[in-house]
Parts: sequence; structure tokens; C-alpha cells
Amino acid sequence: FKSLLEEYDIKKVYTNRDYEKYALQRDQSIVQFLTSKQIEFHDFKDQVIFERMEVSKDDGNPYTVEFWLYLSSNNITSAVGIIGTNTTSAFNLRLNSNTQIQIDDSFTSSQLFTIPTLQSNTWYHIALVRSGSGTNNCTMYVNGTALWQATKTGSVNNSPGPWTIGQAGNSTTKFTGYISNVRIVKGTAVYTSAFTPSTTPLTAISGTSLLTCQSNKFVDNSTNAFTITPTGDTKVVTQNPFQ
Repeated sequence: FKSLLEEYDIKKVYTNRDYEKYALQRDQSIVQFLTSKQIEFHDFKDQVIFERMEVSKDDGNPYTVEFWLYLSSNNITSAVGIIGTNTTSAFNLRLNSNTQIQIDDSFTSSQLFTIPTLQSNTWYHIALVRSGSGTNNCTMYVNGTALWQATKTGSVNNSPGPWTIGQAGNSTTKFTGYISNVRIVKGTAVYTSAFTPSTTPLTAISGTSLLTCQSNKFVDNSTNAFTITPTGDTKVVTQNPFQ
């Protein structure tokens, strides 16, 4: 920028946000430099799925995060993110090297809780439900069966990164397989006991803040209609859990 300023009369700088650790440090130094030169700096959402406060809930009330998951292979050598914020120690669901789903953060006082190993080439319905603030108020359902419970008393740690699907937390390996019908509902514990997962695509029920990965393009079918930006080789396929 120093050389650019010598050559051009720059009044404003526009860029897209990047939440990688190096990029955060880089952009902060650039902002400081531009500010010292009285140059305006404007940043916008780009290569993220959702901004960090768009779909999360931090007031302690009920919520539900659900989706269908299909592993193309269970040959996983390092943690693979599924959904959550792409920042260490913030809310995220991921697979460990034993293809077991883990809930990370913040969420359970910086502990990891694991449910049984998932097999490849099989669709699973996953639902994380928080109902109130009592003991064991958080439940993980797999195919409608409660396999894990824990107590969550604080707020969901959702900063400073954006929410992503297919990579989350400090996972460096992207998810290989299919993720379908992602729905996040604020204010409602959609499931409070054993249930049979839907055999048709999910709908935007009351309180739905996000509903995606169910169309022929990347869109949010909730009333929020958030902009969703695919990255890498992410693409829409016909494979789905209702076939």
C-alpha cells in the first residue's frame, strides 16, 4: 500500500472479509495504516457461508441444529468440520479420526463429547437440541435416538469467525461426502424425546433462522434468505436422504 499511495491518490479501500488467523492480523495492520493516512476502509462479506452473528443464538433459550450427513469414506486422518464457526474454541460439530461426531468449545466448558462411530455410505439424521437451562438440557439425537446429553449453562461462543458448513472449528480437513437439509431453529427445542426423522425435505417452521442444502442451488429457504457463498469444489448433487 505504501508504494500504491506514492503512485495513486487513494481515497477509499474496499475488500472482502477473511477470517483466517493470518488474514485477521494482516487486515488489522492495513486498517491502522490506512487510518493514519486518512483513507477510508470498507469490508464486506464474501467467501463465508454466514456472518458470525447471523444464525447463532446466545441468550440461553432453546434451539435446534439438525441436518443429514453421508460419509463417502470413513478413512479420516484428522478432524473434519461439519457445521459451526471456523474458529478454535467456538461452537462447532465435527468428526474425529474415528468418524465420531464431537461437539466442541465453549459449548461444554471446553470439553469434547463423543457419540458412536458413523459408517460410510449411510445417511444419518443428526439433531443437536437445547431445551431450557436445567440439567442435561442439551441432547444429541442420531436417527431420532438420543445418544448423548450434557448441561450447557452459558452462552454459545460464536465469535469471532463466520459460520460454515463442511468445515468448522480448527479442522484443517474439509468434509468429504454429502450434507443435506441443514436447519437451525431459534427458540424451539424441536425434539424432546425419541422421534422418527422426516422422510421429506425439512420446512421453515416457526423460528427457523436457516434452512439450506436442499435445493438445486445454494440458497437459504428460511424467511431470512441469507446469502450463501460456496467455496472450493463445493457443489449441488442429486444425492439426498429421501431417495
